[in-house]
Amino acid sequence: MPRATRKDVAKLAGVSVATVSHILNGRGEELGFSPDTALRVKAAAKQVGYIAHPSARNFRYQKSQVIALFTTEVPSSLKLPVFNELLTVVIDRALRAGYFVLPVPITADPYETMESTLREVHLAGAIIRDDLALRNAAPLLELNEIPSVWINTGLSAPPSPDLTTIVIDEKPGVAQVIAAIKPDGLRQVIVRGPGKASGRSEEFFRHFPQAQEVVLPGWLYRDGYDAGEHVLSLNPNLIFATNDYIAHGLLQFFRERGIDITPHFQLFGFGDAEQDPTPPHQLTTVTWPLPEAAALAADVLIEHLKDGKPLVKGVQRILPTTARLRETTVSR
Repeated sequence: MPRATRKDVAKLAGVSVATVSHILNGRGEELGFSPDTALRVKAAAKQVGYIAHPSARNFRYQKSQVIALFTTEVPSSLKLPVFNELLTVVIDRALRAGYFVLPVPITADPYETMESTLREVHLAGAIIRDDLALRNAAPLLELNEIPSVWINTGLSAPPSPDLTTIVIDEKPGVAQVIAAIKPDGLRQVIVRGPGKASGRSEEFFRHFPQAQEVVLPGWLYRDGYDAGEHVLSLNPNLIFATNDYIAHGLLQFFRERGIDITPHFQLFGFGDAEQDPTPPHQLTTVTWPLPEAAALAADVLIEHLKDGKPLVKGVQRILPTTARLRETTVSR
């Protein structure tokens, strides 16, 4: 699909190309154009996906070396793997190939954020952490001829067939843990951070539809620790902390109160984060192949940029999660 031009905007809005230029460069009010005309031009530009680049003359014939990494939130800690591992791996792969990476967190309107990024930065391509809200802005990238590769880190919604996607399947690892342990009784608890439910949560509820859910304000160690009293009050026999930082916070809370884990209940986490050497038990967890997904996404995009290899739409690879059985669960 060819990149939209000012002529396309002018034709749709019923104005001259010069009028389009003046309004989209922010001079509409100064030059006396009516608010109705300005709105009509901006609506037409959005409809055809045209973005006015203030510095277009500087890079029109230059090849960009910038890859944007779009994510759906500003992390509460750079230690969180969903940001840290994606960013560091993509940066490493990009630098080896002579590209730079621009992290772009999207906190409000995805379309507006992508539009402003494309307006201010000449991009070679984009790597995007898949999110339903971001998919609505995907046509903007295509209209502006920005190749993109998406990383689905565990959305419960299926991947889009129209996007080049690397998928992490969160369900197998959770199922493996549950199959390997002895979750007696009916007192299962899932402890997770804020945001949408993902594949890992869905798989747990598939096995234990009556499980009680505790939603925390964050995904960090302290959030898990602060939730310890409430989790204990639920009298659980199995706890699934949906990331390892929360799980280690719970373990620390239990240890300080002299509560041994496996005689009373079992606990497992998710992510296979670095083990805390202080608890007496090593955490049963589930691997989360974020580095592999990030490396694959970067390699697919860079191969396209360097060699012109077409980006194939749809799922390119599915990376399964796996169980890491340790001391906080009891095998059958």
